[in-house]
Amino acid sequence: KQWYQRRVRVLLINDIVNCVQPATNVKLYADDLKIWKEIRSMSDTLQPDIDQLFRWSIENKIKFHPAKCKVVRTSLKRKNLNILYHLDGVFLCSDAHERDLGVILSSKMSYADHIESTISKASQKLGLVKRHCEVVNNTRSRRT
Repeated sequence: KQWYQRRVRVLLINDIVNCVQPATNVKLYADDLKIWKEIRSMSDTLQPDIDQLFRWSIENKIKFHPAKCKVVRTSLKRKNLNILYHLDGVFLCSDAHERDLGVILSSKMSYADHIESTISKASQKLGLVKRHCEVVNNTRSRRT
């Protein structure tokens, strides 16, 4: 793409934050968008914001892919409000865990799954090194 096409796209994306209600938080990172807010009742949802973002995408000829959109509810309460969200008539899948920028986020705001995944990957790599390096396998040998 030409430099001016990239700049126009950046200008378009930057105004997306003006589409949501003032109580809704927005974060943009590259081509990734996250919205969230505190929801205290069934009438206080993100659906109006999702609908407005969808209208914005139509006006700006940028397509959101509902299959790539996820809902993660975070709360330390025992019972979460189970609100179903949809984008362009497609219900968004809800998940208890989501990987975001390499970090696994859980609905209980715990990093246990991320730590377990990191330890598992490190163990796999250590096993690979042990299988292929004689120095690591034979602790009695000296390096020269």
